[in-house]
Amino acid sequence: MRAGQPIPRGKSPTPCAQCPKESPQKEDEHELSEKNHRAVGFYAAERAAGGLDPRFRDDALVRETMRIIDTIVRQYEASEQARAMSGSLAGLLSAPRMPVRGGGR
Repeated sequence: MRAGQPIPRGKSPTPCAQCPKESPQKEDEHELSEKNHRAVGFYAAERAAGGLDPRFRDDALVRETMRIIDTIVRQYEASEQARAMSGSLAGLLSAPRMPVRGGGR
């Protein structure tokens, strides 16, 4: 939107088809609750500090919550790394080839 008006897209499809939310009407189904936002923030802080604070290691709920979040984060990181590598390889493969000269005789 620009100045409160939709921007004409021409014949391009909206990005909604590729979004996991599928449509703005389903946004609430895919947004984190305030409680989950706090859990993810706690996870990020503990990860940045080098691991789970010893005070929380005996708490089964904290460990399970952190395990679930960590699994999701690691899957995301792996997919982003694969996407970045794929882009790099595509760039290398499409680069112009340099002629190879004969051996150093």
